[in-house]
Amino acid sequence: MVMSTMSKRIVPSPNVPYTIELWYHMYGSNTGTLAVEMSALGEDGSWETLWWRSQEQHTSYGAAWTQASVSVTPTVRSAVRISGTTGSGSHSDIAIDGVKVARNVVPTTAVAHNCGAMGGDYALTGCAPVCSQPSDITGYIVT
Repeated sequence: MVMSTMSKRIVPSPNVPYTIELWYHMYGSNTGTLAVEMSALGEDGSWETLWWRSQEQHTSYGAAWTQASVSVTPTVRSAVRISGTTGSGSHSDIAIDGVKVARNVVPTTAVAHNCGAMGGDYALTGCAPVCSQPSDITGYIVT
């Protein structure tokens, strides 16, 4: 039996955190390897393994699939691939489904300068500030 390889490439933006989710099923006594790998574009072409599973992971064809979640934040323009290599025998089934690539929501700091008559600097995490003045005018509240 000839070993075979499959792969799908994703090119995420640098310095942006992503989560790659996929469902997989690996069944058979000769099952090979399933991996999520990353390589810097324009470099030497080497691939860094971010996540992998090898050999039989499920007990039957009808066994429930397993979900994998991989977080990645490339620092340079990179390619990410999902690669599967079957084993040497006919009992070497690897399948993937439901692949999702999503940017992670990272809270940022939003600052409102001179918010209202009394002014002041207010820092919030994860949202844009909205300023309101209480009726007693002793201070200002960022809501």
